[in-house]
Amino acid sequence: MARGRRRGGRGGKAATRMWEGLGFVLLAANLLVLWDIVRRPVDTGNKLVWIALVWLFPFLGLLLYLLVGRGSLIRVQRAGRSHY
Repeated sequence: MARGRRRGGRGGKAATRMWEGLGFVLLAANLLVLWDIVRRPVDTGNKLVWIALVWLFPFLGLLLYLLVGRGSLIRVQRAGRSHY
């Protein structure tokens, strides 16, 4: 057996492409979420917390933002508008 080759490896290239594809999708989703956070007219403190979560914990931060953060930023944004 040649050096560096796997024995009995199934779909090594296909699996690598799958993980690369999933990584690309995660990166694209995180960039969209970061753009969504940055464009919202809320205070900088809330934005920085969410940006840090999404940046430091890409998958978990993305899920938390989509489940909890987006709604909370919308509520903060609407509350800020009611004062004008």
